[in-house]
Amino acid sequence: MRLFIAIPFENGIKDGIVSAQEGLKRSGVTGNFTTRDNLHLTLAFIGETRDAKGALNALCSVDPPRMALRFSDPVLFRDILTAGLVRNEELEKYVTELRRALDGAEVGYDRKPFRAHVTLVRRAVLPPDIDLAACLAPLRHVEIPVREICLMKTDFINNRPRYTRIGAVRPKN
Repeated sequence: MRLFIAIPFENGIKDGIVSAQEGLKRSGVTGNFTTRDNLHLTLAFIGETRDAKGALNALCSVDPPRMALRFSDPVLFRDILTAGLVRNEELEKYVTELRRALDGAEVGYDRKPFRAHVTLVRRAVLPPDIDLAACLAPLRHVEIPVREICLMKTDFINNRPRYTRIGAVRPKN
């Protein structure tokens, strides 16, 4: 099974992101837009594994802090258009601790440096005169409360990813 650890978004946050995606489409951006149900913030991509128990134990061993995140500028990685997030020291510290817990549980994961972002469009093709910052400006006013962090499984149905929650931890009050 293919696993990752992520912050899921509440419906209101998803609504705002989808609205921004619609604005991108109206501005001429084409590509594979992330579906509403799949919008999230990945903290650790684990990939293919036969057993989720180690990853779930690692997730449950680190208490997430209460925090809220904010969107920043759009970022284009090759042909992947993302919404960046404002640097958050609490989030970065949590991700470091989470990755240490995965190491301790001997769970492999993608070790690329963590860069907080939300994928909006894969295989993005942009018009030459587009102002991405203007298109995504409404997201800058959105505050993202972190209510839980989840271990997720990816299944492919008709060649489209579908994410299923395996387990979650919540910040303590």
